Amino acid sequence: MTEIEVSPEHAADPNTRRVGILVGVVGIFLSVVTIASHRSHTQAVIHRTESNDQWAFYQAKKIRENTSDVATQRRRRRWRRSSRPPGISTPMTPRES
Repeated sequence: MTEIEVSPEHAADPNTRRVGILVGVVGIFLSVVTIASHRSHTQAVIHRTESNDQWAFYQAKKIRENTSDVATQRRRRRWRRSSRPPGISTPMTPRES
């Protein structure tokens, strides 16, 4: 069998090579821009996540402080009530003579 040689008709056009190179350069440029955009987006997401984590830590800290304060106040009130003599509903205050 003999081989058939096929030569494209547009191969003789001098602009074909330029267009091919231009398409390649544009493709590379777009890929670089896309990668840079994804990195920028990732950095923004990381920054947002860190901000949310700091806010959640602050809220949890304030909730713990508030819970501790309420528990301390309740203990003090219970202690005051339990240290009163029976039959007295209000705390005793010393009288001045």
